Amino acid sequence: MISPYSGASWPGFIFIGLTVQFLCLIAAPFIDPGDYFWAYVAIAFTMQLGMALYDTCTDGLTLAIIMVIFFGIAYGAYQTEYFAVAMRFVDPRIAASMYAILMAFTNIGQGIGMYLSGALTDQAGFSRTFLILLGINLLILPLLPLVFRQKKQVSKIT
Repeated sequence: MISPYSGASWPGFIFIGLTVQFLCLIAAPFIDPGDYFWAYVAIAFTMQLGMALYDTCTDGLTLAIIMVIFFGIAYGAYQTEYFAVAMRFVDPRIAASMYAILMAFTNIGQGIGMYLSGALTDQAGFSRTFLILLGINLLILPLLPLVFRQKKQVSKIT
């Protein structure tokens, strides 16, 4: 019997891809990037692999709906992690002011980033814009261990 599905159009890829992404989203909060940086990176790339699996066999509307849902989850996870990292670096005596300043930076950065990526898309097209943004994000990877390194405990001699 010949299957109506050939190669990458097998509908099981949708289920497998969504399952891979769901499991990665469940596992990510339990991985401390300070201790297991490359495991965290591996989770991110595995999550993208899950997206590629169901991307091969879904139509545009289905993919758009799924991507909006996963983008919302991913954005919420990113914001939560950023807030936690920001709180870890603030001086407790001025925590509220410092935290507000860090959040202002993230809001300003998002606004500027959206404008610049839109302008770049108009000039270079979507494919080149994605490649440029990919390159920028890959350049940031070596800096992440510096952000997530453990603070050394200083013992006081009394």
